[in-house]
Amino acid sequence: MPGPEPGPEGQAKRPPEPWLAVNLSLFWPGFGQLYAGRAYGRGLAIAQLALTAMTIVLIVYPGAGILSAIGSCALTAFLSIGSLFDAHRAARSAQPAEAEPGRRREPDAWLAVFLSRILPGLGHLYLRKPVPGVLFLVGTLVVTGLEKRWPATLLISASWLGLCCYDAYRRSPAPREPDRSAIRLLAACVAALALFWGGLGAFLREGVIQAFRVSSQSMAPDLQNGDLLFVAKGPWKTPRRGDIVVFRYPPDPSKQFVKRVVGVPGDVLEMTDKTLILNGRPAAERYVVHRDPAVRPSGYDARDNFGPLRIGAAQYFVLGDNRDDSNDSRFFGPVRADRVDGRAFKIYWPPSRAGPVR
Repeated sequence: MPGPEPGPEGQAKRPPEPWLAVNLSLFWPGFGQLYAGRAYGRGLAIAQLALTAMTIVLIVYPGAGILSAIGSCALTAFLSIGSLFDAHRAARSAQPAEAEPGRRREPDAWLAVFLSRILPGLGHLYLRKPVPGVLFLVGTLVVTGLEKRWPATLLISASWLGLCCYDAYRRSPAPREPDRSAIRLLAACVAALALFWGGLGAFLREGVIQAFRVSSQSMAPDLQNGDLLFVAKGPWKTPRRGDIVVFRYPPDPSKQFVKRVVGVPGDVLEMTDKTLILNGRPAAERYVVHRDPAVRPSGYDARDNFGPLRIGAAQYFVLGDNRDDSNDSRFFGPVRADRVDGRAFKIYWPPSRAGPVR
């Protein structure tokens, strides 16, 4: 195996570090290969980008099958994991033969960094530093709990991850670099990337898309208890008549309900013996089921008879499709627009029911 190549001004060029290559590929597949001098790393990076984009489209596009999305996810994960192994192999093949025995005698500093990225504290335990390892593990539980309760503490948890990586490298008995500039840069990138992905996830959850679990039979048969939905938020959430929406339950805003919009601002609604009258005409409701043949009179409750009622500005009247077994606007009134969290557009689980919400 060839030795180190001459570098600038006749100095020997340091061979690539296998576990540093793995750390770089953990940022994005192909980066470690490029660091190891393998030009095909560009192809890996582009392939990962294309696969990631395709996976996102297959997951959120209403007409895409869930099996296609699962297959794309599996292929993306396979490429990501395979890139880590290949980055290590590519960098190791550039190492001189005499470097391997010495490398096995001491823990690898870059491996400690890699383990710390998987789970803070794990790299310290690998270095046989149990006290800081346990402290970092406990600290990670604390900052993760803070982040879940107060998302604004995301900066703290991201900085904590970068600090753990740097400290693991610093405590290594055999640092691989003559100075610490590489680990400082890598630790900063780890923290920045954690902050980016955490912030992006929070932005998507709050302003673009939300996952929601149906927890009742009030929307049967179109939605079943246990169905998992994607809910569009932000500018895509404005409901129209007939849309299924997720909203905060008016008597207790900490709870979320899912129902169908049957009345929008300005509509006049009434119900006569289970038939919904919309603006003076019976509404066409192909999705409604009635499982109780009994008709409750208007003096009993509003389940089968109510109104007429005009829907005010910035309000929506919502009803369950399983009309005889639903707690909805007949009982708690119209839902304010600012309490509508989003519009359901796709069932993504279980696979047998996956598809657009109708």
